[in-house]
Amino acid sequence: MRKRVIKVLLAGFVALLLLVVLSLFLNNNLFNYIIYPLFFINFFILFILFIKRSFKKNISIEENIYEKIVKWIVYIIPFIVIGYILWINFNPLTEAILYDIGSDKDEGILTPLERVSPTINDKGITYRIINAPLTYFNAPITPNAKYVKIQIKFKSNSLDYPIKIGAKSNNGWDYRYTTIYDKFLENKKIYNENDYPNSFEENSIIYIDPILKNNVELNIIETKLEGYTPKGVVINKQLRGSHTILLYVKDDLNFTIIKQDINMYEGIDELSIMLYKNENLIKEIIVPDDQITDSSKIKGFEQTASISEDNLEEGVYRIEILSGDDVIIKKIISNQDKLIFKDKIFILDPSEIYFKNYKSKNILFTTPHEISLQIIKVNNQEIKLEEKGKKYGTEISLGTEYNIIIPKGNVIIESENYLSLSEGSFFMPYNLFISNNIRNADYILSNYKTRKLDDGWIIAEARFKTEDLYIENNKLNFILNQEDSNLQIDWIKIELIK
Repeated sequence: MRKRVIKVLLAGFVALLLLVVLSLFLNNNLFNYIIYPLFFINFFILFILFIKRSFKKNISIEENIYEKIVKWIVYIIPFIVIGYILWINFNPLTEAILYDIGSDKDEGILTPLERVSPTINDKGITYRIINAPLTYFNAPITPNAKYVKIQIKFKSNSLDYPIKIGAKSNNGWDYRYTTIYDKFLENKKIYNENDYPNSFEENSIIYIDPILKNNVELNIIETKLEGYTPKGVVINKQLRGSHTILLYVKDDLNFTIIKQDINMYEGIDELSIMLYKNENLIKEIIVPDDQITDSSKIKGFEQTASISEDNLEEGVYRIEILSGDDVIIKKIISNQDKLIFKDKIFILDPSEIYFKNYKSKNILFTTPHEISLQIIKVNNQEIKLEEKGKKYGTEISLGTEYNIIIPKGNVIIESENYLSLSEGSFFMPYNLFISNNIRNADYILSNYKTRKLDDGWIIAEARFKTEDLYIENNKLNFILNQEDSNLQIDWIKIELIK
């Protein structure tokens, strides 16, 4: 009876082993949920039986050639599995993956498929054309990879817009972006992490590639407000989505926001508040969703969250408010009244914004809805918002103070200058501007690399630290962000640097 059971197990093992090998060429959930579990159960039982046999020294057991082959396969499998695990986790060699876009093996690499053209063959080069601003692709990432380097070979009849690559940075829709090509940078001096100057002209705009931020030490001088006495401030103007706030803090900090979900879109609407001193995180709190995850447009209940820290060293602190556009900040209450917004403010209510221009750059205005088309005043200038989603700008003079009057609200304001909701709250935090806009920068610190080929093709490169990324099941999702509707992609090469 026992021998018959072993024979059945042996026959089952061989059959399941063949199915496991077949699964390497097929993508079917049947293998994940049925075949693999049955194979490992069968293997485990056989392994135990063979081990028990080997310890029965006084019992002679005859094995036919078939049983001997299966027995040694069963013995060898654990060593193969252990060797594979060690290789995946400790392999010191750089690994390269090449996606030959346009070949007969690349179907489904760039998604969604409707945003990518069929294969085109031009003088022996096969490629595809991307016909939408956003496309995605995945790459396998080994656990011991420290950096991911991406090279893309592309060309286009028009390259007026920057091309960016983003790598997924959390379990949502956040990506860490880097610019891989921008024709406006061709005549700009770009420094890498080893050759940048020790100092820059005061009020210069500096762009630092995200991957270099922890490797670059700039001589940034922080403002000291002599005789500053905190008075406190309440902002009753509603804001939408993520914002970066800079505060001048003396003694204790009490910072409170009131959040409300508007539930325009499906999904969880959390909000994070993070307090930083330079790049050092001091405290983080998360305001949870209001438990309405559908797109019912029912406004949730108001939620209050506070960050409080006692006896802080006097100086400039940064608060990052991270959320999607399904979140409204109803009110901000701070015991420190020197409070400014960096890079952007999305204000919903009719408002007046103050700033002083330290750099002769444009300021941009956008509204996402037709009902909010309006005329905005910037001092004596009028900017007509005549189309939703379109950016409208105006030139601003160096050293001039500005008041922006927004009669209807629901406007996104973007500027390299710092913005405040009152003149009394405004202050200059640093001697330099650190910008996220590479085009507006006076100085660029980046690993930006491009190489033009004779036939019009361009090879561009980007690097990411894996510790900054969200890697799920050993896979990393990338986004290709470009406004050109005729971008031709020949290949994508991914290197895993250990």
